[in-house]
Amino acid sequence: MELKSGSIDSREIQPSIPDELKSNIIQGTKNRAMSVSFSDHISVKKAFMPIVKNGGIYIETPNIIPLNSEVLMMITLPDNPDDRSPVVGRVVWITPAENREGYKPAIGIQIISDRSGVFSRIQNIIYGMEDIDNTPFPL
Repeated sequence: MELKSGSIDSREIQPSIPDELKSNIIQGTKNRAMSVSFSDHISVKKAFMPIVKNGGIYIETPNIIPLNSEVLMMITLPDNPDDRSPVVGRVVWITPAENREGYKPAIGIQIISDRSGVFSRIQNIIYGMEDIDNTPFPL
């Protein structure tokens, strides 16, 4: 899949959960995993959800995951495009495909376990940028 500048690649992948993160997934729920790849710094800033406690990421995807589901995200940031870092999150926001405002379907994921330091890297990326509109999600 070819990515355009400013795009986010989000694909559901078969869960291959690292042993050190398995304890963070609630047992008895369907484990879900997705690959999230940010092509540039602007897409990182636009996806960041500062209104979510502990940080959140807004991901446009046709694969809507139910609220409160836990998700393992393998995140690739533009500061190190060869690194896929595991982050466990919980779905706290859904923008359905059928909405009056015409937004693309998406989910907002609250970060609940980030042993790889992705959230700090995201903060470093966005706080080093000039102010741009970073609210692509409907408020």
